[in-house]
Amino acid sequence: MPSRKKITVILMVLFVVLLATTILVKKSSGNIGSAEVVFQLPDVQHISAKINGRPLSIQGLDTHYVLAAGKKQLVVTKPGYAEFSTTFTLKKGQAVIINIFMKPDTQQAPATATKNLTDALTHSLAPGFLIQQSVYFYDNTWAVVQVSNGSNTAILVAQYNLSGKSWEIVLGPGTFFDSTSLKRVPADVASYMYAQHFATHGSFSSDG
Repeated sequence: MPSRKKITVILMVLFVVLLATTILVKKSSGNIGSAEVVFQLPDVQHISAKINGRPLSIQGLDTHYVLAAGKKQLVVTKPGYAEFSTTFTLKKGQAVIINIFMKPDTQQAPATATKNLTDALTHSLAPGFLIQQSVYFYDNTWAVVQVSNGSNTAILVAQYNLSGKSWEIVLGPGTFFDSTSLKRVPADVASYMYAQHFATHGSFSSDG
């Protein structure tokens, strides 16, 4: 049987190891913060995000991450959009919110795109509705269109599909333009729609 002295030494060693482990765990667990990443995009399909070169698991348009404190670089890529990059310093115990606004690629739509939009909408609008005004953004790849039948006015948003060479309606007509629906369009388009809505109605809903 081991002597009492040996047992005492073993117990002391185990105690020191346990104490050191506890201190290390407390130190590492206390040196963290959190980041809430909010993607101001229609969806997160085919999106890639990395912090300091390490891929992030994206669960949806709003995802929460627990990160070690320190300087961070967040890079987000998505087909059809320009790369988004930002740096921030996360302090111990700090919680930050990062809004991701991505601009569509600067690749320009052909000169015929605006005419194609008129043709496309003419066949898809409800009977009696006519296009009153079209405002284009991002080299004619996004458009905010006002339509009316004389008594009712509606707004829709369309995006030009560069690969399919066709327009796709993203919002409306008939969409309730609240702050949630505006997250589906680029920042400049959303700002224009907000200004138009505010000028007409004097208020804007923040409900989802």
